[in-house]
Order: sequence, then C-alpha cells, then structure tokens
Amino acid sequence: SNNEDFRVETACLNRLDVPASSLRVGMVTGGADSTLTVLMHPSVGHVLSFDPSPLQVHLLHLKLAVAASDLSADEATGFLLRGEGGKAVFKTGLRDRLPE
Repeated sequence: SNNEDFRVETACLNRLDVPASSLRVGMVTGGADSTLTVLMHPSVGHVLSFDPSPLQVHLLHLKLAVAASDLSADEATGFLLRGEGGKAVFKTGLRDRLPE
C-alpha cells in the first residue's frame, strides 16, 4: 500500500494461511511504522525494507533501536514524538543498537 497505514498490510497478512515465520516480505521503508508492524507479524520470518532516501532507512534503524531498547513506553514516545531526553537517551539507550 502507499498510504502508510499498517492496518492494510496487517489485514493482507492475516488473510494468508501460512505457517509461522514462513513469509519473506519486501516493502518500501517510508516512515518505518508499516515495516516494523510487518516484522512483528507471526507469519513473517524476514523483511527486506528499502527506500530511495537514506533518511527513511535511518529512521527505520532508529525506530527499531527504540523498540528494542529498555526505554519505557512513555520515554520512547517522548523521544520519538517530541525529542525528550535528546542526546542523553540516544547515548545511553540507543547508540549501541544502531549500525555504524
């Protein structure tokens, strides 16, 4: 889909009758939310996410680092939506989770 609405991808994946972790999905990164949602779907075993903009790929890496971090839901939301904690959050919780 091109609407950045993860519900479309989820609805399509839910219609498939396939074993867990059996699907390989390729998709445009965009804002990264749909990519991360598809990655969490039980039927998906591998996601190839691509985008002509390196900034979108960087955003995916950042959101994945936040999702895998020890930040609370409130801290993660504050960081991603309002930049709360800024450099301190980045240095202590995210930097080691990002690619070089």
